[in-house]
This record gives sequence, C-alpha cells and structure tokens, in this order.
Amino acid sequence: MDEPFSGVDVSTQEAALGVLDRLRSEGVTSLVSTHDLTLAATRFDLVMLMNRRLIAFGPVKEVLTTKNLSQAFGGQVFYLDGAVVVDQCCPPKEG
Repeated sequence: MDEPFSGVDVSTQEAALGVLDRLRSEGVTSLVSTHDLTLAATRFDLVMLMNRRLIAFGPVKEVLTTKNLSQAFGGQVFYLDGAVVVDQCCPPKEG
C-alpha cells in the first residue's frame, strides 16, 4: 500500500489499520509505505528506513535510532527532550 493514510480522516485510518491487524492475525504479510514515523513505530512489526537507499530494516528499536534517522534526514532532524522532529519543508539545495 502506497501512503494509504494520506488525506484520510482518523476513523478511516483506524478502519484500515484494523483490516491490516486482521490480515496479520491470519498470517498475511502487508507492505505499507508512510512518512509518519510515529505510525510506523507504533503499528507495525518491522520498519524499513530509506532515503534514496536502504538505511536500515528490522524491529523499530533497531531501525529508528538517532544514527539511522540522522542518515535518513541529515540536517533536517532535531532532537528535543526525547522527541524527534523532522523538518521536511525545505531541504537544502544540492551542489
């Protein structure tokens, strides 16, 4: 599923997540792309972190680390009181 939660309300998101939970309980593997790190960290067993290349794949605690997030987001990631803030507004110009 490619960004299935973009532009949907919370109840629709929860309904879709419920279907994915049911499929998981039936042994079905689902692949979901999302930019929502909190959603990925809290609702999925494994995560893949990419930015033009694979940075890490595996359990959340092994993938969403300070080192890996810095590799993925470069200067656009900030750490505030244990929270990660990603500024995707205006990436720096290359070259």
